Amino acid sequence: IEDSGKAKLNLTTPFASDDVDIEYFNLLDESIGTYKVHGNSGTKTTIGDYEFANDYDTQNYEFPEVTTVGAYAFGNSAKTIKLPKAVRIDKTAFNNCADVTEIHIPSFVMQKGNEFQTIDMVSLVKLVLNEASDVEALSNMLLNGGKIYNQNETKYFDKKSKTWVQA
Repeated sequence: IEDSGKAKLNLTTPFASDDVDIEYFNLLDESIGTYKVHGNSGTKTTIGDYEFANDYDTQNYEFPEVTTVGAYAFGNSAKTIKLPKAVRIDKTAFNNCADVTEIHIPSFVMQKGNEFQTIDMVSLVKLVLNEASDVEALSNMLLNGGKIYNQNETKYFDKKSKTWVQA
C-alpha cells in the first residue's frame, strides 16, 4: 500500500469465473469496506487433468487465456494445440497426443527435470517454447523429426550445439 492509500494486488493464480473479495481496513484495524473483483466467467484459464483426453471430435485447440494445463489434458485426435499464455504445464499434458503436428506454448519455460515425458510423436513438426527454457531440458526432448522454435519463431533449437540458431 502506498502513502496515498492506493494498493496493487497481483494475483499469481488466475481466478477465472470466481469472484475475489478484498476487505480493507483503517489504521485502527477496523474493517471499513469490501471491494469485489468479479471474475470473468467467459474466459477459460485452466485446463484440468484429462479434460480433453476423451474428446475424439476436436483436432485444433486454441485457448488464448489458459495459463495452467493439467495431466493428460489432450487426446489422440489433437492436431494443433495453441496456448499462448500457458506457464504451468504438467509434464504429462501431451502424453496422449500421438498425432499432434504443432504445439504452441510460447510463454512456457521448460526446466530441467520437468521435460514433457512423451513428446516423441512421429507427426510433431513444430514445438514453440520460450527461449528462456533450459538448454539441457531441450536437449533431452525426444523429437523424431520436429523442431523446437523460440517464442516468436525466429530461432530454432539445435540439439547438437545446444544453442538457438536463426531460423
